[in-house]
Amino acid sequence: MPFTLSATLATTAFAAIASAAFNPLSKTNVAVYWGQGPYQNRLLTTCQNPSVDIVNVAFVNAFPDNSPGAWPGTNFGNQCGDQTYTHNGVSTLLKSNCPTIGSDIITCQQTYGKKVLLSLGGGYPTNYYIANDTSANNFADFVWGAFGPKTAAWTNAGNPRPFGDAVVDGFDFDIESQMSPAPNDINGNAITDYQSRGYATMITRLKNTLFGQDTSKSYYISGAPQCPQPDVHLSSVISQAWFDFLFVQFYNNPSCSARAAVTFNANDSLLHWTQTPSKNSAVRIYFGIPASVNASTNPSDYITQSEASAIVQRFSKFDKWGGISLWESQYAQNNVACGQDYTTWMKKIVVAAVGGTSLNTDTSNCPVTSTTSSTVQSTTTSSSTRSSSTLITTTTSSTAQPTTTSSTRSSSTLVTTTRTSSTTTSSTACATPTLTTVTFNEQKSTVYGESVYVIGDNAALGSWNTANAIPLSAAGYTSSNPQWSGSVKLPAGASVQYKFIKMGTDGSITWESDPNRLYTVPGNCAGTAVVGSTWR
Repeated sequence: MPFTLSATLATTAFAAIASAAFNPLSKTNVAVYWGQGPYQNRLLTTCQNPSVDIVNVAFVNAFPDNSPGAWPGTNFGNQCGDQTYTHNGVSTLLKSNCPTIGSDIITCQQTYGKKVLLSLGGGYPTNYYIANDTSANNFADFVWGAFGPKTAAWTNAGNPRPFGDAVVDGFDFDIESQMSPAPNDINGNAITDYQSRGYATMITRLKNTLFGQDTSKSYYISGAPQCPQPDVHLSSVISQAWFDFLFVQFYNNPSCSARAAVTFNANDSLLHWTQTPSKNSAVRIYFGIPASVNASTNPSDYITQSEASAIVQRFSKFDKWGGISLWESQYAQNNVACGQDYTTWMKKIVVAAVGGTSLNTDTSNCPVTSTTSSTVQSTTTSSSTRSSSTLITTTTSSTAQPTTTSSTRSSSTLVTTTRTSSTTTSSTACATPTLTTVTFNEQKSTVYGESVYVIGDNAALGSWNTANAIPLSAAGYTSSNPQWSGSVKLPAGASVQYKFIKMGTDGSITWESDPNRLYTVPGNCAGTAVVGSTWR
């Protein structure tokens, strides 16, 4: 726990989130589904939006027990050709020609810091199921071999790698199966629990056995239950198997849809989801909504920016709140208001709600973007020199993740042209930035599955709220140099108190010992600083 608390310094939550690594326990994450949009752009376009944190690539929509060749099938819309893999002489439903998805996944992860999950199930077709625990374990092994870390054992056996060298960050279970009559097992008996059978076994194998085979990064499990309680597909599974995120679908069900939430009718539904028995007591619940009027079978399920803001201000107070999930990315990209797509609006809304700041969501009266211009100059010219000066102004627009306003920055430079041989000296001084990017390097030995965060009294450091702590990266971690690193934008000149915390594999939090660390943020031309320390 913090040793003492001081007043939170005035700054925006935007600065912290924009510069920090992915935090699975954050309350301001935005997840989007991609792969089924109309005339959709490639995956890379979705990842280039700084408001996106998680991308669910959809779908693996045929399962081995109901697919030709006993391999799963995939459908990623217009991003794949018609070609499929052949197994034991049988043409399967597994797409073999998806030319950009693999490279886009790698770029999404390495360049844009996104978490990319592969989604299983979906709303069409709905005749998929898992026959028994053996099938569940085999299915887990297949998706891990085909979409997890690439191994020689897998490829040498002639097994497929649809995305090449790309490695997803986990798996999403969007189970919406519906069959009449129910499928039969190998003995001809009806599988009456086909909507939930096998999923807990499959997830447990992924989480407890397969994920541990690759210690280079963290892997995640998510689910997308329907909002009515209990969900026939996933409620029992959630109580038996580990889920990191639940992207609850508040659409297609009028009693608990996003539209119902506008009139508070769905408030109890989300509360009940936060109280649903879960294997992971710290599971994060996302408010799943359609990204446009065309994204749901019922157009009235769509909510405006102002409606979403009012709802999120209520819902985000729940302890397990994780953010917003959107169906679907292309619909969100096409839904633009005041120059910003729906995903960007949702990010701004969750950041404002969690940070307790105001946000103008009236898209009928778009806020005006302001432009400021500043000139810093020092020019000395001898009296005998004739000089003409031209003010050249360059303007660049920047969009960062996430923010509550868009900004345009203009800088002006005075260019002096000397027409005689007299000496003219012109120099430009730097303008001290209001925010300094501080990199925290913490030495802390950990075991697989543990994570280290920095937290403090400033809003950019989470305001002592562990749910908003800034995760550090172990990219440079070695046994001889167990360094965790992360960068945060802090107000130049501010005095901050902070500590480091460790999250265990079970989600438990360990604080380093008292007292709090103290740091005065420097203001310099570079706008950067580095702080090194060792866990105590």
